[in-house]
Amino acid sequence: CCLREVTARVPQRAVCRRADAAIGCFNQHYGHFKVKSPKFVPFTELQHEQILRECIDVLRIPQTIIAGYLKHGIEHYPEAQCLLRCFLIREGLYTDAGGPDLHRMSVQCEGNYSDEQFRRKASKCVGKLQKQCLDKCELAFRICDECITGEVQLLSVFVGASKSTSNSVTVSPSRT
Repeated sequence: CCLREVTARVPQRAVCRRADAAIGCFNQHYGHFKVKSPKFVPFTELQHEQILRECIDVLRIPQTIIAGYLKHGIEHYPEAQCLLRCFLIREGLYTDAGGPDLHRMSVQCEGNYSDEQFRRKASKCVGKLQKQCLDKCELAFRICDECITGEVQLLSVFVGASKSTSNSVTVSPSRT
């Protein structure tokens, strides 16, 4: 059969050539494999926590900042806004160039993406904030806080993951 021929003729070390030839056999006997575009699969709580820990490590965010924004709010901690931005980017929910991925955010947070009015309102809000030339971290936070939350509970996912990774430390906001 076709696959026996591949194993006999293509050297075992040539794994890419073998794979290509095996796919050729499949196509020859069964037709072409139709690839559907990948769908976004929501992250689990454990994955949220792991992604957040990675961002905490990369950005070197001290536990005092985490405890502080959990107690006083993200808006008082620029470091927490950068942590949120990192979290969103690593989860594939946001890019600096494209802004929020409303569909993915809605799938992740069981939001109301199918509502055309929500999408238009959120897109308009995002556009207004992008024109304000905010720093990248503040922009990501304000988009979540002002444009998305209400329909998509994104900040609650971030705060939930933060609570799971934080220690109990008492702090005051870095700015008021």
